[in-house]
Amino acid sequence: MSVRANEESFSGGMNWRHDPEQQELLLNTPLGQGVAELHGDSRGVELRDAEGHLHRAVDAETLVHQALGVTLPLQGLAWWVVGSVRPGVPYQAEADGEGRLAMLNQDGWHIEFSRYARTGAYTLPGKLIAQRGDDLEIRLVVDQWELP
Repeated sequence: MSVRANEESFSGGMNWRHDPEQQELLLNTPLGQGVAELHGDSRGVELRDAEGHLHRAVDAETLVHQALGVTLPLQGLAWWVVGSVRPGVPYQAEADGEGRLAMLNQDGWHIEFSRYARTGAYTLPGKLIAQRGDDLEIRLVVDQWELP
């Protein structure tokens, strides 16, 4: 994963477990040192940063912005990372030659999908680049999928 916000950037690893009941997001430096750990459920979310400070908020996007100063599209990302559009929100999309999502504009983000691969019963993108204007870019490269 890499994030570029204006003149600052971060790259490292990410382990993300997401289901309808709860989510867990662990961010690490390229050498594996923990940067942040986010846990959330229907009651809210909490984030522990690298200094051990605990931050709480109602939703993950607000919390990450408050604690890390970066606006990550976590509501949309849960759908986008598996090559789908976020339901109930307007969008524009283009498919690739095999009918898979190749480009998506949604929630003010431009997302490009590539490196699709078969994972169990699903075909999922292995690379996602999400851009919001010129000020923020998120790149995800999936090393391994674990599906229920």
